[in-house]
Amino acid sequence: MKKIFIVLLMAAPLLFSTPLQLFALGWEEHSGYKYQKFDNDSLTNIQFSQSGDLIYSYSSNGKIRTINYQTGALLDSNQFSPRPSLFQFSRDGKTAVIAYDEGDKKNATVKIYDMSTKKYVCESKINFATLFKYKTDTLVKIKQTLQLKYSYFDYLSDKNELYVSIVFEGSFNGIYPNSLKPCYVNEHTGYFGVMEVKSNTLIKKNQINDEPVLDYLQYNDKILLFVGDYSNLIFDDVLPYGMRSYTIYNQIKKLNVMNVYRPPKNWT
Repeated sequence: MKKIFIVLLMAAPLLFSTPLQLFALGWEEHSGYKYQKFDNDSLTNIQFSQSGDLIYSYSSNGKIRTINYQTGALLDSNQFSPRPSLFQFSRDGKTAVIAYDEGDKKNATVKIYDMSTKKYVCESKINFATLFKYKTDTLVKIKQTLQLKYSYFDYLSDKNELYVSIVFEGSFNGIYPNSLKPCYVNEHTGYFGVMEVKSNTLIKKNQINDEPVLDYLQYNDKILLFVGDYSNLIFDDVLPYGMRSYTIYNQIKKLNVMNVYRPPKNWT
C-alpha cells in the first residue's frame, strides 16, 4: 500500500495537469519544420517577444501562453476572465491590447497588458464614435446607423504611443443638397490616430488620417507609410433602387509624423 501511494503521489502532477500542460512538452521534429500540438481551443494571435527567445500565443477562449522558442516548452499560461472581446499583441512584442465591448459596438474598456510583468499598464473607457473625426459623405443625413466593424491597436512602449485604427460600416437615409431628392447610402469609413498613456489613462495625442487604414509601416521616427481605404455607395430612393454613384479608393500615403494633424484643444 505504501508503494502504491508513492507512485500515485509522483504521478499526481500529471494526473491533475491541464491538457495544455500535457501537450506542451516541446517541439516535435519534422522534415523542414517543428510542430507542437496544444489543447483544442483555437489559436488566434501569436507574437515573438522583443528578445526573440519567447513565443506568446493567445486563444479564443481567453488563454495566453508563453513558450520557449528553442525548446517549445510551456513556461507560463494565464486565463483572462471574462474573455476579452478583442485581443492584439503589439508589434514590438512587449505588450498586448485588450478590449471589452460594452455591447453597443461603440464603447469599450481598453487595457494595455505588459507581457513581462503580467500587469496592466493602463485602463480606459473609450467611445470610438467620438474619439477622432472621420470622413463621411456630404449629403444631408436623415438617419445614420454606422456600426463599428473592425478595430486595430498597437502600443509602442518605447514611444508611449497607442496606434488606433477604427473602421465603421453602415447605412443612412439622406437628401441630395441641390435637388432635395431622397437617397440611400452604404458607407465604409473610419480613422487612424494616436493615443498615449498619462496617469494610467489613455488620452488623445494626434490624428493621422480621417479614413480607415488597412495597414501601416513606420520607416523611422519621422516617416509613416500607410494604406488608406474609404468607400460609399449611393442609391436613388426609388423602387427599384437605381445606383447613382459609387466611390471607392485605396491609396498609399506617406506622412512626416512630426507634422501630423493635431486635434483642437477643445476636443472632448
